[in-house]
Amino acid sequence: MSQTSKWAQSARYWKTVPPATNVLLLAGIFCLFTSFGLVLSFVNRTWVYVSWTILLAVISGAFSAVWAFAGFRRIFWLMSLLLPVQIGTNVLIGNVMNHRLPAFDQVDFSRDVVTHRLLVEGVVGMVSIIAGYTLVAAFIRKEGLRVFVAMAEVRLAAEVHQALVPLVA
Repeated sequence: MSQTSKWAQSARYWKTVPPATNVLLLAGIFCLFTSFGLVLSFVNRTWVYVSWTILLAVISGAFSAVWAFAGFRRIFWLMSLLLPVQIGTNVLIGNVMNHRLPAFDQVDFSRDVVTHRLLVEGVVGMVSIIAGYTLVAAFIRKEGLRVFVAMAEVRLAAEVHQALVPLVA
């Protein structure tokens, strides 16, 4: 089976997932990639306000959830639209930040300010990771239950059929 046909088969499956269960997964992806956005702020060599860091993290999570939705369902038009929108958003935010950030030598790097920033971003990151894990685990539990209940019903029907219908020789 080619990779394209596997993706098409996977897309058919994702279209059968109930909307509420799908929201669990997409919310989990959102939270996990929001935390990824926060981690990126730690390795960034420029000073960014905490509120901007959280905004960038939320944007990272939102784009990730939309990418997952489009990829799971094989929605090519959304993926082709999403790429330039994401690039444009990143460029726009980068330009706004470059014009609004104070000069590096004017930033307060006191212990209290840096500690506060690390505390806020660290707590938001941990909450986001825990929420993402919890939501993805809830998705797996709900979807697994749905699939295994259907499999058990088919297996039971086969057993009943075998017991009731005589073997023809």
